[in-house]
Amino acid sequence: KKAVEHFENTKSLYFRAIEDFNFLIFELKRVDEPNLVVNINNVNFEKLVDINLGQVTKLYTTDNPKNIFPELPDDLKFNFEAAKEFFKTFHSEQWFRGKQNLEFLRVFLEIIKKDRCSKQKRQIFKNKAPVKLHLTKSNCISELSQYADTPDCLLAFLANQVTNAA
Repeated sequence: KKAVEHFENTKSLYFRAIEDFNFLIFELKRVDEPNLVVNINNVNFEKLVDINLGQVTKLYTTDNPKNIFPELPDDLKFNFEAAKEFFKTFHSEQWFRGKQNLEFLRVFLEIIKKDRCSKQKRQIFKNKAPVKLHLTKSNCISELSQYADTPDCLLAFLANQVTNAA
């Protein structure tokens, strides 16, 4: 229960810290410049936010987007009002960029794993215990999928596909 409370609190702080980055991505996708090529996948998560238990520090600024995307032209300016308006009605957990959200989850799980395995000064868990979870950026989805419950709607969809295929 305590770990979930810490997760919910830290996740809320994370979404506030990463929102400007998502506004920037939204605006980059709206820029009408044929020669502008930006590789969003090369963004280093560790340069965006620093995550600790119950604390998230924003490390970037959208005042100068070239700090995040060096390939941007110097004279390119952004107005985030359209992005703010767009995201206002959506839940950030579902609409913000999934790669960064997954990386947040991975980092947070590593933090609570470290707490659980610590000999002393644990903040969440009462007792020390080993944790056999080895998450990396490349294996995160496959490692965590074994612990996921299959939702009823997916089971119904797959059953329907089998029925329709026959």
